[in-house]
Amino acid sequence: MLTCSMIPSQNVYVSQYYPDDNFCDSPFLYAGRFNGPGDIYRSLIQFEFDLCCTNNIVPKASTIKSASLQLDLFDNKIPTGSVELSIRRAFTVFSQSFVTWNTQPTFPDTADATANIAAGFYGIMNVDVTNLVNGWYTDTIPNNGLVITGDETKDAVVGFRNTRYPNSGSWPKLVINYVKGIQTVYATETINLPVSGPAFSTPIDLSGTKKEVTFLIKIVTSGASVDSSLQISVNGTDYFQANGSIDDSMNFALSINQTANWAFVLLKSRTGVATVQVTPVTWESLE
Repeated sequence: MLTCSMIPSQNVYVSQYYPDDNFCDSPFLYAGRFNGPGDIYRSLIQFEFDLCCTNNIVPKASTIKSASLQLDLFDNKIPTGSVELSIRRAFTVFSQSFVTWNTQPTFPDTADATANIAAGFYGIMNVDVTNLVNGWYTDTIPNNGLVITGDETKDAVVGFRNTRYPNSGSWPKLVINYVKGIQTVYATETINLPVSGPAFSTPIDLSGTKKEVTFLIKIVTSGASVDSSLQISVNGTDYFQANGSIDDSMNFALSINQTANWAFVLLKSRTGVATVQVTPVTWESLE
């Protein structure tokens, strides 16, 4: 597992109470309501993720396993219990030097990620933003930045450090864990094994840059015992046994990295009718 991290290129808060003011000189970020209706704070953060990929910090043909937004919480006005911090994609662009409450980006009603903050908590918190970062990486989600919101129905504002704070160890950070190569997890296939004779999983196409396939096999029927073998082919018609696992009564996996264009699992029950679930996983690399 490889890790890269980056700090924001933009981070600033906006205030409903000061709707036309810009706070780009502040070393802090705020989210939530401070003192009654009309006094809501939101924060905006953007990471230059495209630049990160261009510089091969996260190389092309990689699989992002996890991504977290790290924030250093220094101000906590939550009276009791906890509040939910929400991370949403920004629909429109913003400039930290000019943005105000009245010009803040639009964002969806549903949060892309959330985290609970308890009353009395201070320090580093991590918000799981894996799905959002994967969207940036695959160009399925535009990277216009993030909108951070807190509880806007009661007085429970929270505050974080930003990149204008003197201690860089307290700055917001995006931490990404990835592996080189593209991992694809296919839909799980349920296969009913007859009393006698084999059954087959759907063949997986291994052409192109795919270098390895693993079949994760779960035995659903309690007490069942299953013979299995991994079959490979270069033409999709003539298949040959690559490896196998005989008389399994527990969940197991079959993997192959031999040159082939197709692969499937042949299964046979030793204990009568049985049901198994097969989940193929492929790995490919452009290197």
